[in-house]
Amino acid sequence: MAEGVPATIQATFNVEMFEAGKNWSRWLQRLEAAFKIFRVVDEMKVIYLLHYIGSDSFDILCDKLTPEDPFAKPYDELVKILKAHHSPAPLEIAENYRFHQRKQEDGESLKDFVENLHKLSVYCNFGAYLTTALRNQIVFGLKSKRVQARILETPELTFERATQIGYAMELTEKGVNQIQGNGKEISTIHQVGWKAKKKPTGKEERITHKNTCTFTMTI
Repeated sequence: MAEGVPATIQATFNVEMFEAGKNWSRWLQRLEAAFKIFRVVDEMKVIYLLHYIGSDSFDILCDKLTPEDPFAKPYDELVKILKAHHSPAPLEIAENYRFHQRKQEDGESLKDFVENLHKLSVYCNFGAYLTTALRNQIVFGLKSKRVQARILETPELTFERATQIGYAMELTEKGVNQIQGNGKEISTIHQVGWKAKKKPTGKEERITHKNTCTFTMTI
């Protein structure tokens, strides 16, 4: 694009068709963003929605509304019906169970463990209790008993403090393991070198002496 030339927006309204299995909420966000870009009036939103949801979702919507005409329904009502079908709200008790069953897995860093707990907490409805729930589950689910014991010794433990201690100790353990690993490699190299330079046997020593020594005789 030449410098100083403003970017142009596509003049024709176009959004990818919705397909079953896609994330409904994110697709709807893109559709409604397009509404704003192209300044689609409320009266036209229903038409665009019913077109871009595709034939499968349109049939589902018609079945749920029969005998009413979906084109006669308000946009918000159609969106609510489609969301309930494509993105039903998870059961809070089931999500809480999944959250509290989550433990740090083999090879999973503490950072990844914390991020995954955050994702699992979305539908748990923890509210103001969220940081406490995260703190508790981090402590309960830690793989390293050494890190767990250190965190349990901390008075007035907060979520932030628990993660700080965990990150620091995990980093330290990683460094120690690397150093120990390098030490083993160096030890192996020294052992190989020692074997290569081992003292020759008696026979080998006599042969070497014979081949390397010279005698000078004066007459």
